[in-house]
Order: sequence, then structure tokens, then C-alpha cells
Amino acid sequence: MNRWLDAYADRFPDVTIDNTSDSTGVLGLAGPRAAAVLAAIAAPTNGTIPFMKLHTTQIQGVDVRVLGLSFTGEAGYVVEFYHHHQCAARGIARSRRPSHVDMSRYEVHCPLEHIQTVYDAVWRAGQAHGIENVGTFAVNAMRLEKGFRVWGADMNKDTTPLQAGLHRFVQLDKATPFVGQKALQQVLQSPCRSTPLFMFGAVGGAPWKLENPRPPPHPLDAWGNEAVWHNGKVVGNTTSGGFGHIVNKSIAFAYVPTSLAVDGNHVQVEL
Repeated sequence: MNRWLDAYADRFPDVTIDNTSDSTGVLGLAGPRAAAVLAAIAAPTNGTIPFMKLHTTQIQGVDVRVLGLSFTGEAGYVVEFYHHHQCAARGIARSRRPSHVDMSRYEVHCPLEHIQTVYDAVWRAGQAHGIENVGTFAVNAMRLEKGFRVWGADMNKDTTPLQAGLHRFVQLDKATPFVGQKALQQVLQSPCRSTPLFMFGAVGGAPWKLENPRPPPHPLDAWGNEAVWHNGKVVGNTTSGGFGHIVNKSIAFAYVPTSLAVDGNHVQVEL
């Protein structure tokens, strides 16, 4: 990405690019009480940040940028931090989920050197709401249930946004031309050979049959790069997967021919 941006920035002498990844920290806050927690420490957000919108504010005197976005796929926030450090950090705080309550989701971005200050403020404010820390496996399970793709696994530089099912994020008729616009317009007018298939399923013998219930003693889940079979032939491969604890099923993404990406079709994944 950096090389790509640098290549095009050379065309504009007044444009400079500064990669702040190593000095920026991100804290995720998601759950049914996320809006209340954020509102208590970062007024005047009031938990009303729309999806993909940005709000600048302060938490404990630290300048932060709050996004209406979360990798868990819920309504919530993410916080970023910036400073000169060798590695960026990401933390996730999540309040318990009652089944009948809508979820909030946020990302808070700020200088990495202040991430502990912001985390402590979020943690204190969340005590009254049952806040908990969440690990990456839990986050991955939730993003699979939501259908969120992962860069480098479910999509890469050889995958078009249309193949990855990201149509709503691409404005193909945008008046200002952008890199790849014509290519995507051509793809849209021609049949796409493969498309991501969001699969719900469970382990049911060898190979894995998506339509079968998951036997508790055999917790096998797709991880990525497993062969996808249909009528005795390999028709694609998984890109990522895991167990969805809310739907109580094993879940996987896979690229398969468009003819198979139809509701009701059954495929198998070899684990």
C-alpha cells in the first residue's frame, strides 16, 4: 500500500505521505453499553457516531479520533494513538451481550504513547456496564458471523472489490476518476469467474459437510486454504474460517464459481 501511494504521490509535488502506523494505537469498544461508556468519557459523542463516520474529541486530555466502526461487526467505537514507538497496539474491550439489545461499535485512535491512559479511562467507565477484555479469536468469530472480510486472507491485490462482495463501498459512476475505475466497470459488465461464498456449516465426517450439525467431540473448523468440493471435484478454496458462537455453527469464506454461489447449494470442505 505504501509503495502504491508513494508512486502516485510523486505526481503531486505538494503532497507528502507520512506512515504513522508504528506510532498509532487503536482501542476497540463494542457491545450493548458501548455508547454509554464512550459518552461518559468523551463528550459530546453521546454514542451517535454513524457507521464509517469520524468524530474528534478528547479522553482524559488525550486527543482521539473515534470511528463508528468495529471489526466485530457491531455498532461500536475504535480509538487511535500516535507516538514514536516500534510497534502499534490494538486492544478490544467488550461489554456482555444480551440477545435482545442492539450493539454499538467504535474504534478510538490516538498516539500510541497515550493508549494506556485511554484504556484505563474506558475500563473504569465500563465497570458499571460489565465491560470485559476480549481476545483475537473471539473477535475473529464475531467478524465471521458478521461477514467481514480480512485483507490478506479473504481479499488481496489480486482480488477485485466486486469479487470480494464489497460493491457498496465502490462508487463506479463517481465523477472524479479513480485508479481501477475503468477496470471495475469492465468487470461488472462481464461474468465474474469466482465470488466469495459466505458459508454456514458444521463438521460432519470427512470431508466436512456444511449442512450437518456439529458433533461436540470433534471441534474441527476451517482455517483457510482448505479445498472446497462439489460433486467429487475441487471447485475452490477457503480463505478463512472459525466457529461462530452466536450461530453455534462453523463458518468459512471461500471462493467458488459463481454458478455454485446460490442459496441451497451444498459444498464440502476437506479438513
